[in-house]
Amino acid sequence: MKKVTLLSIFIGLSLLLSSCSLHLGLSSLLGKSTTGSGTPGAKTVKATHTPPTNVTNIVINNGKFRPKNVSVKLGTTLTWTNNDTVPQSVTSDAPGVFDSGAIAPGATFQYTFSTAGVFPYHSTGTSGSFGTVTVTP
Repeated sequence: MKKVTLLSIFIGLSLLLSSCSLHLGLSSLLGKSTTGSGTPGAKTVKATHTPPTNVTNIVINNGKFRPKNVSVKLGTTLTWTNNDTVPQSVTSDAPGVFDSGAIAPGATFQYTFSTAGVFPYHSTGTSGSFGTVTVTP
């Protein structure tokens, strides 16, 4: 009985491994060619994440900036909207660049970026709330 059970397990594992070989790349080691979904001539494309460049509105919600990091063109005006129930701020890490002061719940703050560069910022109303604006020419 033990031999039958062990043989059944061995056969089951063999079938499982052979069906997974396409996903593990083992078939290429065996000289079999597979690409994409198995369609001959299909190419596999790796997905990449590109940050949005047309975002002009940032929401403050649960003490966090959403989106946290944005890329914009020179001359873009960003609007931060405080959707929290407590006042928040939008303050540049570099002193004197921009500082909204306290933004009441439901209120907004706008800033137009007239210089290219990377501008990290934070909220003085909630610890750990930070973001970055990247401005390109």
